[in-house]
Amino acid sequence: MTNSTIIVAYAPTKIANDNAKEDFYIQLSTTVQSVPLRDIFVVLGDLNVVTGTHSANHPSVGPFPSGISNDNSDRFLAFCGLNGLSVLGSWFRRLSIHRWTWISDDGVTKKKSTTF
Repeated sequence: MTNSTIIVAYAPTKIANDNAKEDFYIQLSTTVQSVPLRDIFVVLGDLNVVTGTHSANHPSVGPFPSGISNDNSDRFLAFCGLNGLSVLGSWFRRLSIHRWTWISDDGVTKKKSTTF
């Protein structure tokens, strides 16, 4: 019998201090590593990252990365690599309009999602 585990997380924003970011990824890694090997698991949430188009050769990123990467992106991709995770949103071609998970009332401020 195979069980499923869903982990939901909200990562610190890019303006958070380095200690908060490191603590988040340590806790998330500990949680991911506690999932039984036979379980199918998914990590969902607002991880405050984009894959960055420069990451096309990263093993966790599919052929359709997006956005301009930053420090959070680098931390996220390192986390994915260390835990053998793939960024699902980068494996499917989508129009930019379909990448937004939140659009402000001003119509300008937008937020993309990342799922792995």
